[in-house]
Amino acid sequence: GYEGRIMAILKRNLVFTAEISGNPVVSIEVITAADGRITSKRILKSSGNKAWDDASLRALEKTEIFPKDVDGRVHSPYEINFRPKDLL
Repeated sequence: GYEGRIMAILKRNLVFTAEISGNPVVSIEVITAADGRITSKRILKSSGNKAWDDASLRALEKTEIFPKDVDGRVHSPYEINFRPKDLL
């Protein structure tokens, strides 16, 4: 589905080499323009691991644009939960 497509893109753009214990989640709200271009992002809930939070934000910066859903629109705002075991 749509979330799977977004997570696949983010997985390709995520760079994280530090050791991390457990599977902490950082929740990030992403705002996009109608064309899918990411216009802003903010952490809603930190994972408690600054390195993981920063890596997740950098993955979004590198992504730059979200794909359109099957109905032709881009969901905004969109909340993403980054978990290391899902993305690394």
